[in-house]
Parts: sequence; C-alpha cells; structure tokens
Amino acid sequence: MEIDCDVLIIGGGLTGLITAKEVAKKGFTVKVLEEDMEIGIPEKCAGLVSMKALSQLGIIPKAKIVQNRIERAILHSPSGLSLDIDARKQRVVVLDRSEFDKELAYRAINVGADIILKTRFSQFNEFENFVKVKANGKDYTCRILVDAKGYPIKSKGLLNAAQFEVYSQSFQRDIVEIFFDQRLSPGFFTWIIPYDNHLAKVGVAGIGIDPFKSIELFLKNKKCVILKKIASPLFVYGPLNHFVSQRVVTVGDAAGQSKPTTAGGIYTGGMGGIFAGRALIEALNKNDINCLKMYEEAWFKMFGKEFKVMLLARRIFERLSNNQIDQIFKILSPSLINEICEKCDFDYHSSILIQALSVKEIVKILGVITIEEFKNLASLLGIYKAENN
Repeated sequence: MEIDCDVLIIGGGLTGLITAKEVAKKGFTVKVLEEDMEIGIPEKCAGLVSMKALSQLGIIPKAKIVQNRIERAILHSPSGLSLDIDARKQRVVVLDRSEFDKELAYRAINVGADIILKTRFSQFNEFENFVKVKANGKDYTCRILVDAKGYPIKSKGLLNAAQFEVYSQSFQRDIVEIFFDQRLSPGFFTWIIPYDNHLAKVGVAGIGIDPFKSIELFLKNKKCVILKKIASPLFVYGPLNHFVSQRVVTVGDAAGQSKPTTAGGIYTGGMGGIFAGRALIEALNKNDINCLKMYEEAWFKMFGKEFKVMLLARRIFERLSNNQIDQIFKILSPSLINEICEKCDFDYHSSILIQALSVKEIVKILGVITIEEFKNLASLLGIYKAENN
C-alpha cells in the first residue's frame, strides 16, 4: 500500500496545528484535513489565556493577535453580590482566536505541513502497518492517524454553550466579569470578556439550556447591539482514560483535555499537541507505535491530578443552590480574596481550591458534598499542597 503521509491529522484547530508543526519540523510528511473553508472560522473559543501558558507552549503571539490585557475580574453572585479580583499578577490576555489559529497554521506550513481545507472526515480503517482514512469520498493512507477534530467520544461531556459578539458603552476594557446563576446557566456561568473599546465576547453555558435564549435573557435590559452569534458546545467532564489506540492518537477536545472548571483548553490541549508530537516523532523514528504511549504518560503526569481535582469541584458546584453560592460570596472578604489571589495560579485551579477549603465556613456551606467526595478532594489537594510547597 502506497502511503500518502507519515501522519494524517483530522482537524485544523489549535491542537491539530500544534501537533502538525511538532512532527513536520523533524522532516516527516504531515497532512491536516480541515472541514471548514477557513482556518480559525468560526471562532469557537473566548481566547482567554495567560502569557505564562503561551510561553510554555513556545508561542509568543504577534501584537495583532493579542486583543486585550486583563487587569481585574469581577465575580457576581445570583443575588448581585460581587467579588473584585486583582488579575495583574496572572498576566492574562484575550487572543483573537481566529488570527491565533491562522498563525499556528502558518507555522505548521512553514516547516512542511500540508493543510487541506473543506475536507470532511467520514471514517477510518486501521491495518497492521497503516491507517486508511476516507474524507470527501477520497481515500488517504498514513502511518499514524491523529484525531484532533474537537468532538469528544463522551457525549455526556458536553455543555450547551453560545457566545455573542456585543457592542455596548458599559463594558470596561480591562475587566472580565463572571455571573453565577444556577437558573440561567446551571452548572456553569455567564461571561463578559472585553476585547476592544465597547466590544466584548458575551457567552453562557449550562446543562440542558438553550444558550441563545439564555444570553438574550441576560442582555435583555442592557443597552447593547449584538453583532455576531456563535454556538459551540463546551467539554467539561474530563479526559478519556486513554489517548492512544494502536495507530490512532487523540488530542485536544476530542481527548477531553479542556478544563472541567472553565472549559479552557488552550494550555492543556496545546500541551497535549506538543506531547503527542514528540511521541509521534519517536514512534516514526523507531518504527514502533508503542512509543506513542509516551504522550499519554506525559500529559497525565502534568495534568492528571489537576483534572481529578477540577472534576470533583465540578460535581460539587453542579449541586450548589443559588442560596449556597450567595453564602460563599458573603464569607469571602476582600482580604481573603487578596490572599487567595496571591497564592493561586490561573492555569492550575486546584491552587484556588486549596485556599478556599482552608476556610471552615465554606466547607460547612458545602452541604451537598458527600463524606467520600470531601475525603477524595482533601486527599488530592493534600497531594498538591505537598508537591507545590
């Protein structure tokens, strides 16, 4: 069987493009199949990420890609209480995700990757020494297949979500706002992420909601103009048990590598692309697909415990009532918030939980948590505390 390429990647999003660049720069042939007509369109992510995370991904974005820099975050409770957080230490920026993905595509192309647009994957068949893929009625053959298409196997891991581009005079450019309300956004929240003067990404996600109706209800009494609407589900129920099966490798959202707390996946999915790329190079060099397991091991070593903590936190949060959320807001004084901010890490949410669970009053409010869940959470946080001290 004639082989078309060493690695075929389904999906031209962030993780697929990072994987493509990693492998292609070592001289292997890489093809990326993207079903849309343009890389980065539609924009499916709010683009909130720390400069520290981008640095670890080896990416210094061009000035035109950084839409905004965030200095504060304001959290709102269901009854209207608010917490003001100083975010300057975290060095958080808002990316133009469309331009960011295009930049990743240029980097992959510059080292030899081939990107084929408007090509929808339909099925694959795995053989002893190659994989045959069908897309747009055409057959492609590769030594290893990478699934980066962004649709997880776990259907239960989806939250209904939508994001609007909105114009309003009321937005403050350097402030992100988060609104908790278990009726409007059950199990998640509503967000306002400004990216230009008077322009913001306003989104909502929740269990079983109509996200368009939820955002429209949220914006009902606000003076604003809706410029764009995008629907895109969020993946929040954790990673697959395994990312590798023979000659098929799964990365990014398809592998469940987005954070269970916020659904952010630029850092965790991006590192998945880097680890996958390194393992693919090793496997191709040695002609040994057992080397692909290195990717799985590296990702779980870096994020496995963190994701267990976030998953437990998600289960607890989903059962909180609006009244309980309000009570937690009342307990969190400005001095305590400042203390938590000093010790927390934007990219590792367990650091926030460690501080929050040190407040006995908060633990008492969490009446929805079982003894077993509390023991598991305390154990995981104890491990983190020991490793990070």
